[in-house]
Amino acid sequence: MSIRRLILFAVAALAMLAAGTQIAVAGKARTTVTITDAKPGSAPGTAKYKGKVEGKKGCEKNRKVTLIHNSDPPFTIGETTTDEDGKWEIKGNAPPPSDTITVKVKSTKKCKGAKDTAVYEDLLDD
Repeated sequence: MSIRRLILFAVAALAMLAAGTQIAVAGKARTTVTITDAKPGSAPGTAKYKGKVEGKKGCEKNRKVTLIHNSDPPFTIGETTTDEDGKWEIKGNAPPPSDTITVKVKSTKKCKGAKDTAVYEDLLDD
């Protein structure tokens, strides 16, 4: 084998190794977001929503959370960021009882985004 072929083979092998490393680094950690509770607010037609973002360590705090009312057209009830434990709370409009709401958490470079949908009346704490 000539020196030139040996060098080409080594460069190709290094390129394949580097590509494999990039794929491993580019993978994002799994994330879940849930709506755990809703309570009527102090003003008529308002509510307070609570939930949690869970995932790999570092994927829970400071995540952007958006709560959406699934009407036609849909509208944003509110936005916030999670605390150190991944917990979030949003105060906003209360939809009619049978309407659905969706909570979304935005993805980051290291952590996947997620969403959860629930019927408003199913979240109300008795």
